[in-house]
Amino acid sequence: MRQAALQSPLAQNAYKFIAYQTLWFSCALAFTQALWIGVAVMAGHYLLHLSILREWLWMPVLAGVGIAMEYGYVSLGLVAFKASSSVPPSEWLLWGYFALCLPMINRVLSPLPRWAIWPFCGISGVVVYFSAYRLGGLVSLPQTIAEWSLVLLGWAIVVGSQLTLVNYLMRRADS
Repeated sequence: MRQAALQSPLAQNAYKFIAYQTLWFSCALAFTQALWIGVAVMAGHYLLHLSILREWLWMPVLAGVGIAMEYGYVSLGLVAFKASSSVPPSEWLLWGYFALCLPMINRVLSPLPRWAIWPFCGISGVVVYFSAYRLGGLVSLPQTIAEWSLVLLGWAIVVGSQLTLVNYLMRRADS
């Protein structure tokens, strides 16, 4: 009976939500306090999800694209990280986790028309940077509307492309 309750869609979605929030917060905390916290929590998450190997195959590519975008923003002077003059290791960890979550995010966003995902991703980038600034991980943010527009456009293109690729790979794997 108990095992059946844990396999219900509601329990699985609750677990995914709690796991996602725990991992996201651990990365944010690692970003401002101690990197080992994020590494330990993420390693535990990966060990629990060995069955999602097909999603892991693209994780380095998806994470690498996000990290490259961050390096671009740092080199343009749009953002500056507290921990480093470049993109700190905790940010690499965060993009690795985000890449692993893309299939789950794709499933959550799948009811939306595909065109609506791109602006959603752009707005998410603005929210992420503002939150990172408030948490103390970023020491500077874009100052002008043009700079914020560049952040929004970059996130829309990068994360929108990541989700489009994940959607394609998941449909291909299911057929």
